[in-house]
Amino acid sequence: ISQISPWTSWMGYLVPSRVRGRYFGNRSQVVRIFMLISSLLAGTILNAYKDSDPVIGFGIIFGIGFIANFGSISYLYKQFEPPYEEIQEVEKNINLNDKKFINIKKFITYDSLSEFSFNISGPLMMVFWLREQNFNYIELAILINVSQILGLFSLRYWGKQIDKIGTFTTIRWTSFSIAIFPLFWVLTYFLPTELKLPTSLVIASLASLMFSGRALAMDNRLFEHMRGQNMIKLSSKRVFYRGIFIFIGGILGGLLTKYNIQIFTESISVFTPIHVVFIFSSLMRILIWLFYLRSNNSSL
Repeated sequence: ISQISPWTSWMGYLVPSRVRGRYFGNRSQVVRIFMLISSLLAGTILNAYKDSDPVIGFGIIFGIGFIANFGSISYLYKQFEPPYEEIQEVEKNINLNDKKFINIKKFITYDSLSEFSFNISGPLMMVFWLREQNFNYIELAILINVSQILGLFSLRYWGKQIDKIGTFTTIRWTSFSIAIFPLFWVLTYFLPTELKLPTSLVIASLASLMFSGRALAMDNRLFEHMRGQNMIKLSSKRVFYRGIFIFIGGILGGLLTKYNIQIFTESISVFTPIHVVFIFSSLMRILIWLFYLRSNNSSL
């Protein structure tokens, strides 16, 4: 987390605005390919030691991670950093209530609230798949990896689209799609058993596609607002407030599952506490979208 703000500032100075969408799309795709490979490798190692001593498997995984982190240091020293004097960061505290920061304040507020609404239900997805949908570990691995692959290979496409149609349009429509996905997850619970996994694969893949595009567009939107000024301080504020609301959303979602809430009447008490959380999360996402993104003329 401590690296995000200086890295954002660094990239903002190095990458020309006209190619930011394509650059970060390509970069994210490469990074996530290696993340997927490492995830599959870790799963293979743990599976090999599941019947003997899992501690050995975890030891191998952590050992590989330790070595890989040290190996990456050599590449860090090969990267170019502009001389400090070229970076015109204003040496004073940033007050988001100042008029000149009105747009970035609105952006950070929307970003924080939307992450809050996502994380009400997001951390519960694994519980939903294992406990409510009764997926086994193989089905779970298929579901996670197939959806990640679609999101992964969409990043180059999203990069080109962001440069073509703009960050706001991308954020607007991907966010609308993301807002209704929790309702689809509730519906999958009532499907016949043989249809649950195929349907879940489609929904998870589309969700991964939309989240990938939105995340890329949000990062590029931040660069547009900062315009090469106060990058470290402004990106730090985004990380700070975003982190707080992610934490609050996760805690709230967990607390809501503790209560066996029945919706409206006894006739639809088939909904479980996790379903209630999903519905609440979707409603919050829709309300935030209506407030910030309903109009195409928004200054977000």
